[in-house]
Amino acid sequence: MPRFGLFQDEPSSTPVQKRRSEDTSFTPTYTSQSPLTPTPGTGATSKTIPSSVSLCCLSPEGKQWHSIVYNQGKYLLLSRRIEETGDLVQQQDSIPTLVETVLPPALQQSFAVDAPMELICVAAEGTELTHLNARHNDQRIGLPQLCVYSEKAVFILQAAFDPSLQRTREIEGSLVRGEIVSVKEPFEQFFLESNYATRVLRVRAAPQRSMGNVIYSPAGCLAMLTEDRPNHEYHLSSLEANGQVKRPTFSFRLEQVLGTKQRVVDFCFGQSNGLPLLSSMSILLLKASGDVMAASPFVFNGALVPRAKLDESIEFIQTSLSRLDRSQPKWRQLRAVQQYLSDVFPQADGRTHFVTAKCLPRSREDQSAAAWPLQLQGPFLFRNESENSDPDALTIEPFGVSDLVGFAVAGKQGNVDFGVTSPTTILPRFALESRNDRFALDDDIFQCSAWVEKVSLGLEDSETGTMALYRDPNFDSIVHVVTNSIVASVSTNVVRGASVQIRDARQIEPKTAAWSCMEQPSHKISIQGVVAVADDVSGHKLLVQLSDGGYQDVNVSEAKASHDLELVKAKNPTALALLEAPTTPQAAQANATLKQLESTPPFHETVAPHIEKINKGLASMGKVVGSETTYDKVSPEMLAVVASIQERCENDVVLPLVELSKLLKSRRAALRTFVDQQSQQVGKLIAMKKEMEERNVRIKESLEAAEGNATALKERIMAAHEASQGLAPTMTEAELEFCRFVEHMDTKANNWEIQIKEMGESIREQCKSVEGKTAPSDNIDTEIVEDLKKVSADTGRRVVSARQSLKETEQRLHAVLRRAGLEAPSENVPSNISHI
Repeated sequence: MPRFGLFQDEPSSTPVQKRRSEDTSFTPTYTSQSPLTPTPGTGATSKTIPSSVSLCCLSPEGKQWHSIVYNQGKYLLLSRRIEETGDLVQQQDSIPTLVETVLPPALQQSFAVDAPMELICVAAEGTELTHLNARHNDQRIGLPQLCVYSEKAVFILQAAFDPSLQRTREIEGSLVRGEIVSVKEPFEQFFLESNYATRVLRVRAAPQRSMGNVIYSPAGCLAMLTEDRPNHEYHLSSLEANGQVKRPTFSFRLEQVLGTKQRVVDFCFGQSNGLPLLSSMSILLLKASGDVMAASPFVFNGALVPRAKLDESIEFIQTSLSRLDRSQPKWRQLRAVQQYLSDVFPQADGRTHFVTAKCLPRSREDQSAAAWPLQLQGPFLFRNESENSDPDALTIEPFGVSDLVGFAVAGKQGNVDFGVTSPTTILPRFALESRNDRFALDDDIFQCSAWVEKVSLGLEDSETGTMALYRDPNFDSIVHVVTNSIVASVSTNVVRGASVQIRDARQIEPKTAAWSCMEQPSHKISIQGVVAVADDVSGHKLLVQLSDGGYQDVNVSEAKASHDLELVKAKNPTALALLEAPTTPQAAQANATLKQLESTPPFHETVAPHIEKINKGLASMGKVVGSETTYDKVSPEMLAVVASIQERCENDVVLPLVELSKLLKSRRAALRTFVDQQSQQVGKLIAMKKEMEERNVRIKESLEAAEGNATALKERIMAAHEASQGLAPTMTEAELEFCRFVEHMDTKANNWEIQIKEMGESIREQCKSVEGKTAPSDNIDTEIVEDLKKVSADTGRRVVSARQSLKETEQRLHAVLRRAGLEAPSENVPSNISHI
């Protein structure tokens, strides 16, 4: 897992590398790839440093990945090239290894108040690298359009770089300084007209074919879910391809009867292979309690839909209508869906294989079903809090590709639950339905939904403060759980198994696995996002963005293989038993002795052949019976018999006895050595035991002394707490929200002031150039000059009025702070708003 640094200046042999090599079987290597290093003493406060784990995204073509990092008091946009192998290497020559772009001051000031939450690529496929304006000889190459948002603002960025300024570095690759060409804030008017406590919960790109949906949405389309927390209201707004904001497309309110866990925390688009158009038009809403709701339809104007998929949905609606009675609520719902599909996807649009969605009203008198308000559905799936599951859900993500709509829900402590529902469960519904129909249809949606798997990663609460689910674009059965300190992967086939069980009435053996891919490199470096890539040579990889600007390359296949080996080792410890390398001379000697004992066979096995040989030798010799024979009566035959008996006795009895004696002496010496070593170890253990007993005595004495002082310390702490209660400042949540709102407005006012000054300077220069020229020669109308002067004067008056309004707001803010006890009544706080 090589780690590539950007802002680090650590050598290759850092403590981080040593710790990681001890924890896993992979040895990371650290290579610096940038001269930039963090300046000591400069950096953001904890308020501005991003803690999000979603600040990475992949370009549509998969050739680049982009991330936002904070370094040296500035936010930077980093666009890196994804290294490939084979024939594609030559095609990458025009793509620099790294494009580094400093975000403009307006974004720097906005993110100083609220850190960025997520980075999204909103470019269409095939627009990876394009020239900005080839007609005007603009050689700059534009990067894919990106969206970055915080709780109070959404920005659309267009970055570009000049390839002629590319400079080769000592390391492989190249570095290019990019620039932000344009910044748009499409939802600015929405936030200005909304409650000051309105905040963004999630922004998602429109469904695309590359995401697994059947719809081809135009580039640049976004869906934004916001929360008006004091009023418990939620608004789902959309940004169309032409820049028009439909606000709000869908609004609903949740009564807080059961507490804060009824809040909506996230949403996602549905997807499935069965009735893919109907599922792609639906959105799934996640509550903090883990319950899942739905709303449909949600379609972007100009989206392309394959005609075959549209015909499939229409055929399903018509078939279902023919089987129902007109008096049933389900019939009225399907009839409304039929009318919606007919109005939004007109058949006579001139296209052969695709149909274009028409969602925007053509006129004020247009009565199209596209303008019908949506109806909130459900919850259609409840989280059972009595089970061993986390009640605090954080995020939801579509998961699995099957005939059912699958999704994964992640909560605190790393609990990941997988659920499924039928595409027919979340059919489009509108707020025009009656109360009785709404209750009847809500009762029907519980029948085709279920939780199919629950996985617990066992993370601590401190590790799950910020969590994201990253759906792997290369493998639909894998989802990655990302926190600031760990990246874990979960693989399961339960969603596909549930689909097969319903469709074919057969069961597939469930296979679920979870493993850790990467842990936090150090306590000073956190994880800020991941992207997944795959190729035939390097395999399945995760590119992990780190907070210091570097990134780490994690091989998912190797991490899973290591996890599987650990499981095998846990089930059968001797199967993969390895002798660990000695770290001290004493450990080396003990390992050598242990190895010698393990390699020495049992003594009974060693002497068994010799004893068997002796027994056979004795058995082969017959008895020699008779009196003593004198020398003169010894015949040659008798002498030959005696010689034969003597030879057999020496070979079969005496020699094995000698070898057996040698083995006994050798084994006695080895056992004596082993006994001596064990005696020494026993002596050390006895000494260690005495030392531990002495330590326990000292610890016991210290504990008794601490317990004796505990009562006095408790009384002192209680007295200090009672004395400090009257001194603690009190500030309500609404007042904090208002302070943040004023801070945001102050930032926006500063940005507007800069823009107005720039416009004023431009207008004055134009006026001067107009005044210096005669009208007949330049054909300049005097009315235009007068209009420019009026615009300039009116702009100045508006600036003065805005500054005065902000000054009054600031005075009210200081009054609130004084009442809350955060400012002294006599404290003279200088104003942040200067006079024009």
